[in-house]
Amino acid sequence: MNVRVKHYKKGSYIYLEQNNALDDFFILQKGEIKITKFNALKGDVEEVKTNGYIFGIKQCITQIPEGERVEAYTDCDVIIINKNQIEQLYTDSPKVILKILSEYSEILRNLDMALLEKDLLLNFMRRDEVILDIADQYISINEPGIAAHLLQSYVNEKPENITNLDKAKEKLKDLPETKVYKTDQAFDNKLFTPNQVIFVEMEQGDSFYMIRTGKVKITNIRKGKQVLIAVLNEGSIFGEMAILNNKPRNATAIADSLCEVSIINKKSIGNLPASLFYNILEHLTHRIWMTEKILFCMDLHNPVARAYYLLAAKVKQNVKKNDMINSGYVFHYKSTLEELYNMANITDAQKDLMYEFEKDENIQIYDNTIKIRNIKVLFDKSSFYLSRSTIKQKSHK
Repeated sequence: MNVRVKHYKKGSYIYLEQNNALDDFFILQKGEIKITKFNALKGDVEEVKTNGYIFGIKQCITQIPEGERVEAYTDCDVIIINKNQIEQLYTDSPKVILKILSEYSEILRNLDMALLEKDLLLNFMRRDEVILDIADQYISINEPGIAAHLLQSYVNEKPENITNLDKAKEKLKDLPETKVYKTDQAFDNKLFTPNQVIFVEMEQGDSFYMIRTGKVKITNIRKGKQVLIAVLNEGSIFGEMAILNNKPRNATAIADSLCEVSIINKKSIGNLPASLFYNILEHLTHRIWMTEKILFCMDLHNPVARAYYLLAAKVKQNVKKNDMINSGYVFHYKSTLEELYNMANITDAQKDLMYEFEKDENIQIYDNTIKIRNIKVLFDKSSFYLSRSTIKQKSHK
């Protein structure tokens, strides 16, 4: 495959903040680059990267513009790869794609850890204690089935720490009996019933999943509260991070409806078609983009600003560019209001402050759908509450 290599002089820009998404992504072959990211709360955030760094791939795959500019910090040579070349790149140089997948799965894992404020807990030296703590948290919120799944999976590992193994077995005596589904087959299909646990955070993983039919919820437990991260639909991929970087699951997956999933064992990862790897990369970049938005959202003090910001982010993630500029475009977000509030970390006490959002004539709330009548009006409202919230927060610093 022919790829372009371009030389950039020190101080020249590789790309600027875009109104349009990128058609290419980049690999730094030689030299250093400086990446500047805009943050409405913190201002510009700068970082310098060196040889081998991969950048621009999030904007290229998701096709969502970002407030980010990249300049040559020294004279540098940059490999430029068009998005249409990614599948061919996997066929010609699978190690490059596997490196990209591994690095981006680690980026997402770190973002999830930041979201959960568990940086020190997710340490292999303390994994046994973390498992017991997570199980206790699920028991405390009346989710014994999730706790039982995690503890049974841990017991099935036959861990060396006998003390914690005995504690897990003791807890299981008071929990519903559960079977943890495992398969040694390279490919398998399984039907999950509504609310059935697929896997739990901190469980060891040797497979990833693709939804054939139905929906799957991705959640975390945080400070005794189950936090919704995403609701995945048909065609979505999940659970890939555990097999790409050989670390425990960092989220919990639960069937949100009757659903059939394909289970792909990591032993077959070298034989997967290029199109599936592209799907995994697409999933990772979308998850990274959305998790970054959720993290920023958590820093906003005003719950109304959080709801508008997150809903606008969902529109940007799901609406095509041509529809985005159509002021009359109507968007249906397949979610309940409670799920949106959960994702935006809006507490029960803060729900009394959500009158402006819930009475917005541009937003119609149904049982399982939130309808936005005009997405431009939504973006304007989101920008208004965001600016008001950030100005107020900065004035209190």
